[in-house]
Amino acid sequence: ANGKSVRKDAAINKALVARTSVLLQQALRTITKLPEEWRDTQTCLSLVDILPGYTENALFQQVGRDVERLYRTEPLTPAADGSLIALDRAWLLDKDEDACRIAGLFKKSLVKQLFHEERGFILPYGLSKRALNRLYGYSVKTMRRADLAMALSRNPTVIQDATDEWLKSLYTVFSDYFSPNSELYPSLCGLPVFRSAKGFLQPAFSPVSGGCWMPRLSRPSKRKNGADPATQLDAALYNANRDFFDNVLHLPA
Repeated sequence: ANGKSVRKDAAINKALVARTSVLLQQALRTITKLPEEWRDTQTCLSLVDILPGYTENALFQQVGRDVERLYRTEPLTPAADGSLIALDRAWLLDKDEDACRIAGLFKKSLVKQLFHEERGFILPYGLSKRALNRLYGYSVKTMRRADLAMALSRNPTVIQDATDEWLKSLYTVFSDYFSPNSELYPSLCGLPVFRSAKGFLQPAFSPVSGGCWMPRLSRPSKRKNGADPATQLDAALYNANRDFFDNVLHLPA
C-alpha cells in the first residue's frame, strides 16, 4: 500500500508509475470541469488528500514533482472569488487559523480589493491536515488573519457598504485579537467598522497622545437626553453583538 515493497528497478513498475502520473494529472484537470455547484474547495483539492508521500520514495518522486508542478502552474485551485487559479498566483490562509469562520467573511472580491494584487486567495477548509501540509509544502505564500486586519486598516474604504451580517462575522473572527496588548487592537479599534445610530460606519475609538484611545462611539442610550445619535452605536448591531461590545471591545456606556 505504501510502495515500500515495489521493485524500483523493474521496467514494468517504472512504466506503471509514469502511467499513474498521467492519470492523476487527467483526474485533477477533470475535477475542474465539474458543474460549479460540485466544484468546491474540498472537491478540487480532494486528490491532494489521498496522495502518498511520493517524494519519500525514489520510485514515486517524479509523480510528486508532476503533481506539484500541475498545481503550481495550472488553474486547478479555487480562489476566493470562485475562479480557478494556479498556486503560484495564490495566497493560502495560515493553517493555524480558523479557516472555516474566515471563509464566510473574506470570500469573493474583498481580498482582491484589500491587497490589489494578482494573487488569489485560497481558503483550505474541510481538508485533512496532511493535505494542507502538502499544499503548504508547495511553497505557496501564506497569510494570517492579522494580515487581513492590517490590510483593512490601510484600505478601509473597501468595507463602506458592509452589511450588519458581514460586520457580525468580522467581530466574531477578530474577537480573540481585541485586547490592549494585541498588535491588532489599534488598527481594529480605529477602523470604520462600527455603525452609528445615524447609519454611518465609523471607528469606535480615536488615537490620542501617549498611545491612548478616546471613545468615538458609546453604547445605545434609552435616555431622551442621551448622546447624539452620531456618537452612539446602532442599537440593532449592539444587541446582536452585545458580548463583543461589552466584554471584548469594552465600548463605554
